[in-house]
Amino acid sequence: MNIEDNDEDEISISDEYASVRDDLEQYFQMNSEELDAGTLREPVDFIYPGLNLLKMDNIEESLSCYETANVNLCTYQVNTSGDKPFLQFVLRKYDKSHESRSDLIAFPSFKCRREDHVEDTCELIENVICITYRIEIDSYEYKGFINDGSEFYVFYELKNNSINIHDLYRANDLWLVLVDEILNKNSVCNFPIDVKVSRFFSNNIDFAYLKDTNDNYYETPTVGYIGSISKKLNFISCFGVSKTDEEYAKESYYYFTDYINAMKMGGWNEDKMTRGGLVRFAMFLGYTTVVINNEDVDGKNCDSIYIGNSPKSPVWGLKEYGQQLPLTCHYIDKSTLGEEWIINEMYYII
Repeated sequence: MNIEDNDEDEISISDEYASVRDDLEQYFQMNSEELDAGTLREPVDFIYPGLNLLKMDNIEESLSCYETANVNLCTYQVNTSGDKPFLQFVLRKYDKSHESRSDLIAFPSFKCRREDHVEDTCELIENVICITYRIEIDSYEYKGFINDGSEFYVFYELKNNSINIHDLYRANDLWLVLVDEILNKNSVCNFPIDVKVSRFFSNNIDFAYLKDTNDNYYETPTVGYIGSISKKLNFISCFGVSKTDEEYAKESYYYFTDYINAMKMGGWNEDKMTRGGLVRFAMFLGYTTVVINNEDVDGKNCDSIYIGNSPKSPVWGLKEYGQQLPLTCHYIDKSTLGEEWIINEMYYII
C-alpha cells in the first residue's frame, strides 16, 4: 500500500469516527454519571427458565435404557456485553461440500451405544469449543439434560460472557447463533438452520428466553446487518453504526437491514475491485413503529422504526446508540458477484 492509500484510509477513519463521536461521548457520559451517582448497573441478574426443566440425574444411567441414542450438545452463553443480557447458542456448520448437509447449521451431535462414556465425549466437544474460540479450557459448566426418548439434549453454559465480536468465515464449523435466527429467520448469513434445532426451541420455548429477578421478560434481540467496503468494517465492528438521516423520519436513526441487502451494500459499492463485507448485529428494537407509505414518523413515542415498503427494505432504524451490539464480521468474494445485484440470487460470504 502506498502513502496516498494510507492517507486516504486515515481520512476515512477520521470521518467515520467524527460521525459517531458525539453518540459515543453521550453514551459513555451517561454511564459515567451513573457511576458517579453510584447507580451504574451491577453485573446483570437473570433467570434462564429452561434450566428448571433439565434433569440432573446421571446421564449415563438414563442413556443405558436405550441400545443406541443420539446426543445433541446445547452449548450457550448469556451475552452481557450490552445493556440487556441475551442468549447465544453454539451450533455446528457443515462444510459446503458435505454430501447431504451442505452448509447446514445444526446441533453438535453424536450417536452413542449403551456402553459408551457419553460424559467424556461431551466434555471433549466442549473443550474443542473452548479451543476454537481461544478461551480457557474448562470454561463451561454442565447444566443438565432433557430427552425425548432416545434423543438427548445436553446443556452447557460458557462462563463469563467469553465470546465477543469476531471474524467468521464460511469454512468455520462453529457459529454462535441468536434465538431470533433459530426461531424466526431459520438461517444465519444465508446458511440454513436445521429444522431439528428450530423445532426443539419452538417445542421447548422456555429454553429460548431470559427473565429478570422480578419475573419480567428480557427482550430477545433481532438480527440485523450492515454492508460496507472492507476498510470500514473494523471500525463498524468496534464502534457500531453511526446515526444517519434518511427520508423515512423527522429525526436521525441508526439504520440496519437484512443479509441480502447488506450484501448489496458491501458487494456493489463505488469500487467493484474494492473488497467488501458486512457486520452482523444484535438489535434491541423495543417499541417499534411501522412506517407506511413513506410517511414521516415522530420518534418520540417509539424506540425504533421499521420500513418495509422501500427499495431498500427491510430497514430498521434504532433510536439510541446502546440498542446495537456487533456480533460477527464477514467478507465477500467480489469475484463471484455479477455486474448487477439480483434480489433472488444466493450470495455468500467467503
